[in-house]
Amino acid sequence: MEYNLIHSIDFIWLTSGRRIDHTTLSEFRRQHTNELRGIFKQMIKLAINLKIANLSELCIDGTRVFADSNKYKTWTAKRLARVLEQLDAQIVEALETLEVSDSLDKDLLGEDVSADRLPAAVRDLKSRREQLAVHRETLKQMDETRQKNGSKGPAQIPKTDPGGRILPNKEGGYAPNYTPMATTETQSGLIVDADVFIGNVEHQQPGSIIDTVNEEFDSEGNVDRVLADSAYTTGENLSLAKQKKVETVRQSQQNLRP
Repeated sequence: MEYNLIHSIDFIWLTSGRRIDHTTLSEFRRQHTNELRGIFKQMIKLAINLKIANLSELCIDGTRVFADSNKYKTWTAKRLARVLEQLDAQIVEALETLEVSDSLDKDLLGEDVSADRLPAAVRDLKSRREQLAVHRETLKQMDETRQKNGSKGPAQIPKTDPGGRILPNKEGGYAPNYTPMATTETQSGLIVDADVFIGNVEHQQPGSIIDTVNEEFDSEGNVDRVLADSAYTTGENLSLAKQKKVETVRQSQQNLRP
């Protein structure tokens, strides 16, 4: 969008020639998520009323998007345990230094020094420890899941973008990735649902996507058929489709309509 606002004449006309950078656009999206979703729903409903779109047949697919992280710089539960021990020692040392400093101030000034807030150095150490402790708990859960699935090696999360997960790339190999998914109706190819997921979980989403589309657009029972590739043909998905009375059609990557 930032590129179009600089190079596309229709975008330039819409903004009266103002230059809007990607940070401003991103902040606007975050601050007005509900309003933007409302506009999106109105647009799809209008398309349905005009017979341009039809929700009876949906096409679901996902992909991979690189996280902003180095695949060699990752946390494991063991690495985090060592780092947390080091941080605990640093926090103890900083608090001891602070206590000595407070005692000297009292002796020199003859009055108590306010202790309403921790010094920035100690506060930063504690904040970092809290964040890493959360990552460690996440890794413990991931390790338990991997053991149940018979996967080898420890779970990993990227250091600089911990929301990403080490997943297979479309181009081959592994790297930190996110999993965006899009659902279209097949009459005009309009996107009716989209989200970004963490981890290799796209095969778990079809049931919730059907429910979301029915709820968002008041089309309960209108979704009759779902097209998806073989990654989605799990026993759980097929059982859910049967319960929802939705026909599932498996498509190859070459024939799957975007």
